[in-house]
Amino acid sequence: MSNIDFINKISINRLFSRKFERDRDRDIYLYKVASQLESDRGRIINSAAVRRLQQKTQVFPLEKNSAVRSRLTHSLEVQQTGRYIVKTIFDELSKQQLLDKYGLYGLEQHIETIVEMACLMHDIGNPPFGHFGEYAINQWFEKNIDAIFSTIDGYKIVELADQLMFELKQFEGNAQAIRLVSNVISLNLTYVQLASLMKYIKPVYSQESFDDHPLSYLYKKGGYYWSEKELVDNLKEELILENRRHPFAYIMEAADDISYCLADIEDAVEKGILDIVMLKELFIKYVDSDEKIEVLQGYQTTNKTIEEVLDYITKNPYSHMDEVGSFFVQFRATLIQVLVKYAAKQFVNNIDQIYNGTLNKALMEMEGIESLLTQVLKKIAIKYVFCHHEVRTLELKGYQIITGLLECYLPVLKASYVDFFNIVEKIVKDDDIKIKTKDKLLVHLVYRLAKKHIKSYYKAVISLDNDEELKIKELYFRCRLIQDYVSGMTDQFAFDEYQELKVAGLN
Repeated sequence: MSNIDFINKISINRLFSRKFERDRDRDIYLYKVASQLESDRGRIINSAAVRRLQQKTQVFPLEKNSAVRSRLTHSLEVQQTGRYIVKTIFDELSKQQLLDKYGLYGLEQHIETIVEMACLMHDIGNPPFGHFGEYAINQWFEKNIDAIFSTIDGYKIVELADQLMFELKQFEGNAQAIRLVSNVISLNLTYVQLASLMKYIKPVYSQESFDDHPLSYLYKKGGYYWSEKELVDNLKEELILENRRHPFAYIMEAADDISYCLADIEDAVEKGILDIVMLKELFIKYVDSDEKIEVLQGYQTTNKTIEEVLDYITKNPYSHMDEVGSFFVQFRATLIQVLVKYAAKQFVNNIDQIYNGTLNKALMEMEGIESLLTQVLKKIAIKYVFCHHEVRTLELKGYQIITGLLECYLPVLKASYVDFFNIVEKIVKDDDIKIKTKDKLLVHLVYRLAKKHIKSYYKAVISLDNDEELKIKELYFRCRLIQDYVSGMTDQFAFDEYQELKVAGLN
């Protein structure tokens, strides 16, 4: 009898809600699970953080062409791919009559919901201007963190200060997603939904090298901040994860890998950076044309070379109507079927390790032509899209905007704890603030911050113990406040805010 029972990987408890006891009657418990997961779905879909994704561009910041993907349209595509992978996994296990063996009978819709919502949220913590936005935040804090913490006497000899300063120089979109839904917009999601969102298991504040660790891939990046340590500790205990990845996070990651390797290429063609002929030539150049992949052609499965696949798609009878659109409908449909089937196969073949969270690879990085296909698409995107002069120019523009915004808010981080906290407390309690001449700039800057971010900071600070580390922790949460605010901006809002502050002479 298998010791795998996926019902044990689904906890519908929440940090700030009553606890659910596991019912002996499986059907009754599954009904409760469905109800709580539906609640998660509503909280996520109706959140402002998801809505903002529509104005964060995937590759081309401040893009006016509505056909080019935003973070939201990309996330919707990832959501659909994640759902498709789950269905394919269940189809395969059902054929092998293994659903009961792994405790999966009756769980298909529940796991679909969990994976779909994890996919929808996977980019929710990313700052404006994509990965270059992350780079800009990290570079600015690398340059300024010592000056910020130098306002606290003796901070250099405190181990916690060293950890927190290191973390603040390592902004991670993955960790920010966990923070955002937990402590900034406080969705109070179920533990299983949070765990499915967490791609990496390394705490960002850890300076330990995990290069030789058996789970080095899962420690490749930071997965959560110090501010969410208590939450993650509770989550690990509830789901019996220890230092392991949740099994559903593997599916979310695979859905993202499949979706973005196709999407970035399509957006580049839409913008004229690549064309179909060039794409075909590059594809064949990077792939051994003798390799075979399965292609669904109507109801018949045949083996075709990559070159034959592209010839088949290019010669689509509808291509005269809309060559680019028709090509990508066929191209995407063909490859997604192949790649989803591959991801599901890898999940089933490695189900023991995945269940225990110890598979030290992404599903799309296992052996096979399908893995090669995703790597080829990524290589083409890196060489011919991300390095394109238009993308580089936009990234430099984004770097300047985010750096300029952080520079404008430096006085907030250098203010004394007493001065800053007094202003925050008055804002939270809606009290009038009598502005003193020396405080005027600080008051104006704090008032520009989003109130939900201020309340998140206030809630964290008032819960701190009054000990020798109080000022260090407070300053950490103040830095988090600024990172929360800037990283939560849309591309356009960041640009407009930068322009306003620049006109005001703060940059």
